[in-house]
Amino acid sequence: MDFKHGWFAGMFDADGTVTLKETGQITISVTQKYKEIPLYFQNTLNIGNIYFDKSINGYWTWAISNEDHIIQILEYFKHFPVYRYRLQK
Repeated sequence: MDFKHGWFAGMFDADGTVTLKETGQITISVTQKYKEIPLYFQNTLNIGNIYFDKSINGYWTWAISNEDHIIQILEYFKHFPVYRYRLQK
């Protein structure tokens, strides 16, 4: 997988989140029960970090908040758009 394949867009469409904090910081993330998929994103795309989150029953999250990385992902989504969205307050 790399930026030439649409697989990440499908995973993001199913399990991804875009968060905008009051400070203006944007975070794009994908959360999974097992570490392999977030680790695969990090190693294959060469961007982002993974961390373990105990607050949601022990899930692994791959996340980016670096401006250059967000621009890379947005360019990727121009070629492989996602179709589902939910607005949460």
